Amino acid sequence: MTIEEGDYKEEEQSSPIKMQAMQRDLLNLQPLENPSDDTRASQAFILLGHGEADERMPVGLGWGAARVMRDAGYDVEWKYYEDQGHWYKIPNQIDDIVSFTIHKFWWESALLDLASLILVKVDRL
Repeated sequence: MTIEEGDYKEEEQSSPIKMQAMQRDLLNLQPLENPSDDTRASQAFILLGHGEADERMPVGLGWGAARVMRDAGYDVEWKYYEDQGHWYKIPNQIDDIVSFTIHKFWWESALLDLASLILVKVDRL
């Protein structure tokens, strides 16, 4: 199935359908015959981090991936780490992961409750 000029009407497609078309195109897959309006995938929170000195994967690919995912409607947070290679950076990246998790998933109160429980348990030992 091919889309001929004039057959494609962007304003008639919902964001989830546009995302599916974009993703399938990037992966060189055939378009879906019956794309879904389901929005669950686009509601995922994504944290992408990349080291500036990564010798295995150019930093531009990470930045490009973040841009493409944002264009597709995903909530993407991009972090760039100077003087970092192909691994995670301590403490910066670990701190960013914790902060992202707390902020995006509203776990702050749960983590504080857990910390309180741990402190109570330690006091009782």
